[in-house]
This record gives sequence, structure tokens and C-alpha cells, in this order.
Amino acid sequence: MANWKKVVVSGSIAQLNNLSVDNNVAITGSLNVAGLASANKPNIISYDTTTGLFSYQSTGSFTANTASYILSSGVDGPLGMNSVLSASHAVTASVASTTLGTLSEGAGVSDFSFNGSANATIAVSGAASLSSNAVTKWTGNAFENSSLTDNGTVVSGGSSIQLSGANSKLTGSFTGSFTGNFVGTTDLPDLTQGTGISVFTYDGSTTATVAVSGAAGLNTDAITKWTGTAFTNTSLSDNGTVVSGVSSIQLTGANSSLTGSFTGSFKGDGSQLTGLVTELDISGSTGGGTVDLLTQTLSVVGTNNEIETSAAGQTITIGLPNNVTIGNNLTVSNNLTVFGTASFQNTTNLEVADRFILLASGSNAAGDGGIVVQQATQDVGELFAFDSGATRWGFTGSFTANQSAYTPDAYVAAVVEGASGNPSTAPGRYVAKGNLFIGNDESIWIYS
Repeated sequence: MANWKKVVVSGSIAQLNNLSVDNNVAITGSLNVAGLASANKPNIISYDTTTGLFSYQSTGSFTANTASYILSSGVDGPLGMNSVLSASHAVTASVASTTLGTLSEGAGVSDFSFNGSANATIAVSGAASLSSNAVTKWTGNAFENSSLTDNGTVVSGGSSIQLSGANSKLTGSFTGSFTGNFVGTTDLPDLTQGTGISVFTYDGSTTATVAVSGAAGLNTDAITKWTGTAFTNTSLSDNGTVVSGVSSIQLTGANSSLTGSFTGSFKGDGSQLTGLVTELDISGSTGGGTVDLLTQTLSVVGTNNEIETSAAGQTITIGLPNNVTIGNNLTVSNNLTVFGTASFQNTTNLEVADRFILLASGSNAAGDGGIVVQQATQDVGELFAFDSGATRWGFTGSFTANQSAYTPDAYVAAVVEGASGNPSTAPGRYVAKGNLFIGNDESIWIYS
């Protein structure tokens, strides 16, 4: 089964499930056994195939520490094949007995007693007999219902709510009846019409209507005039775009004039009209000119194989011919999309200013892709490509460039730098045979 396996190199710490060595070969160095002090680590461990026993030599000795690890086969002498490490730990814990103080009720809390020996319940004094939405009052030793209720919208009483005291008052709006003195006036001053308002009076005793004088007889979009007592329609109307009259609009007076733009016809020879445009100025990237609108025709001319023009009615169309030839350099400041075949006949090395090259940009699904270096045969060569199915880069030879997928002969080994010494933290896409994991503790792992 493939998994991460630690690579043992000089100076590294080995983690082995099994260790196989030749007969009568000694393992030198330090043996790190959890729970043993550094002075108790054997310097040499060897296995004797004749006796079937392990033996060790040490500058120190295995001593049994309290709550530490002890060798089951003893302290000195050879370790038997079945010797194991066993732990001898004793944990003693005790909790001191504590007597809690007495917790008792205060004002507004029902009688109870609690010293920690049994469960107790604390309740508001009188709360068990309170009604829903009831406004409560304090009796001196408990809460009880008052004659008021509050349903979240209206505060009401059993029969009436009475205010007493010299400064007692209710503010805001209210409905219903009341008794007592009402401070204020019940006779409001009269409200009557002014200029432009139809005749009415209002003193608060009855309903009255206020209307603009003459408004009931006005037509939609009518421009109004003031008669002296009311508004009335004029012969002019304004629909939001055009102001028009029943027959004509006449200007009188020596200084009368219309300004702005207008449509329609006018009477007269037009000799007094000013500001008419009779010339059209044109300009281009290499020159300009003027067209006499009364005697000349404006021509829009294209360039052979580059720009073509056509005119029909009041429309001039400028566009490209079906086959375009650019005689000099062409600079494209944005994207260039080619749906056909793009041919580049420059024989010098390709120079690309972009830092990244996007391949298979027209794909809408995952797939293979890479770079082919042609060899002796046209369109056939050595391939360095991404294998989408394995999520790895690989190599193959004798690859024909018009294919859409490939089978690698070999894969590129990836090196993952871990933030810890645990290879299980490596991203899933790199958990593949041959990849390396280098932990932050400089441990080396290979997946195989």
C-alpha cells in the first residue's frame, strides 16, 4: 500500500515500523526510548543469530525510575527476543471537602434555602399567580396583578384610569370618553378663503373643502390665466413637448421675438433670418476642408483593400472589405481573436513579453496540454505536458502535436515544503508516487 515513507539520511531521526539488517551486524549510535534519560540510552545494540538474543553496551545503565519505563527483562544482560517496554505509573488525585455558605431569599424572592446539599428553586415572590399581559404592583412582600393590562399595543384598566394631583396630565392621542376638566378651547378661530381659493369657511365644527378657484373647469395640459377672481383656460396648451395655440401665436411690439429652435413653416422671404449654416467644416488626421452646403457635395472615400464606404439615403456606412491588406505595421491595443488559422512567417526566435502563457484557453472542461519540441519528423517530437487525469506533469516521446491527450512515459517529481514535520499535511494533489515532502524539521519523506 502506497503511503509516505521517511527517507533516512545521515543526521536524520529514523521512524521505522520494521528494521532488517544482516546477521551479526551491530547498530551503533544512540537509541531514543521514551521515558529514559539520556544517560540511560545504549550506545551499541547487536543481535546474535546463534543465541537469538539482543545485547547492548552502554556507558550508563537502565535504572527503574518511579513512574518511568522499566525493561521487563531486567536492567542488565542481553534483551530477550520477546522483551518489551512496560510502564509503571501511579496517579493519585483527591478533592478537598468544601462546605458551602447558606444562600437565602431577599426582597421579591420566594422563601427558599440552599447550602449545596440538595437542589433548590428560586422564584419571584407572587409570580405564580400573575396573569398574562398583567401590569404588576408591589404589595410590600410580593408582586401581584394590578387593574391594568398591556397587550403590547394598548394599556387598559378594569373600568377607568384616573389621574390625580395638580400636575397630572395625559399626552399624545387617545380614544374613548373621559370625565373631568378639559383645558383649552372648543371654539376654533374661523379659517376662510384668500385670493385664488373658492369660498369656504371652517371653524372646526363641520367638514369643509378647500379648492383653487376655477380649477374644476380647467382642461388637461391647458395653460391658464387669471380673470381677477379665478383661474380659467387660455387658447394655449402644453403637452410637455410642444406649446400650441388654437390657430396661431402672434407676437406684437417693436422688440417682440422668439428665441431657441422651432419646427414648422414661416411666412415671408426669410431675408430677416440670421444664423443659418451654409458651410460645413471638415477635418482629418492629415488635413481639412470646407463644403458649401448650397453648391457642393461631401464625398466620403475609403482606401483600397483597407476601408470601404457606401451611401444610401441619409446613411453613410464605413467598414472593412472582406479581405483586408495592411500595408504597414498593425498595433492591437486590446485582445486579438483569430477564429481561423494564424500563420507566423518570421523565422527568428519567438519573443513573448508576457510572464505567463495560457494554453487551451478555449477549453470549457479539464484536459491534457503541453509543449512539443519537434524532432526529425514534421509535427512529431518530445512532449512535456500536464496529465489532467493524474493531475501531474509528465514526459513522453514520438508525440504527434495534433492529439488532444497523451499517456506519460514518466512523471515529474514534485517537492512539497511543509509547515510542519507531518507529511499528511501535504496538499492532496501531491500525494502521488515519487513526490517528496520536506518538513520544517528537515525530515525527508517520499510517497511510494
